[in-house]
Amino acid sequence: MAIDKTAFTQEDINAYKEAAAKPGALTAMLNYYRNVFQHGLLNRSWGVLDVPTLMIWGENDTALGKELTYGTETFVKDFQIKYIPNCSHWVQQEQPQLVIQYMREWLMANR
Repeated sequence: MAIDKTAFTQEDINAYKEAAAKPGALTAMLNYYRNVFQHGLLNRSWGVLDVPTLMIWGENDTALGKELTYGTETFVKDFQIKYIPNCSHWVQQEQPQLVIQYMREWLMANR
């Protein structure tokens, strides 16, 4: 659930509902998460990603908790994370200006 309910218009909510209501859509949305955990993708030995990476995460994401980000730097050589307080899973919608700021700063530093 969004922390800032005003970040979504009724039109936005209707678009999400309409997309999720299409045949097979909800199953497709959930299958990613099912496969990650059922097939041990998180436990495989992956190489270190050698691409500069910025991760932006809502501190109050109830779908994917902040603890899922812990240790990511082990797998990414040039890694930076920005946590957004009082923000849920929907960082772009809830804090667009802060997301833009973080992305601009990161892009300028990683040209």
